[in-house]
Amino acid sequence: MLNHFQFKLYRHNFQIKFSRCRLMMSHLLKRYASRKYLERRNIENSKLSDAALLALMCLKVQYQVATWRKFCQLVSDVMPSLPMLEYSRFMRRCKNLIPIFQSIRSGLIEMSSYGDIAIIDSFPLPLCQDHRKFRAILFQCFADIGYNATKQKYYYGFKVHVVTDTQGLILNY
Repeated sequence: MLNHFQFKLYRHNFQIKFSRCRLMMSHLLKRYASRKYLERRNIENSKLSDAALLALMCLKVQYQVATWRKFCQLVSDVMPSLPMLEYSRFMRRCKNLIPIFQSIRSGLIEMSSYGDIAIIDSFPLPLCQDHRKFRAILFQCFADIGYNATKQKYYYGFKVHVVTDTQGLILNY
């Protein structure tokens, strides 16, 4: 998929989607982000705005790019005029934006109208391969060995529970 962006049409579509998404995210940031976060110190010195970072996070999901490194390379190839951050700084800023992203999501859910019916589903979220589950120390105090009944095998990780409405809108997890 990344090879397709060498054509001008795909570059232009990516740039248009990015500008629309950045505009939408700037409105959502003003509405749902806390004042303390928006008025933090040295915010005017940042290369990339928070709205642009949120837009890039959404575009990564939309274009289904597998890794953040590939996505950063894609963005620097497609939009060379965008002042892209160094990879580690980019990831640190994205990690700091996760609570803001969650507050936007919860604000949009409160604003939307959903019915009285909710659907609850759960699925396993393995953290490592099957043969490493007894040696794994990642999230040692939170993760555990569980059993996936559909695949009839054990895994090391979490069990995710998701509540959605009938249209598929995630209400809680």
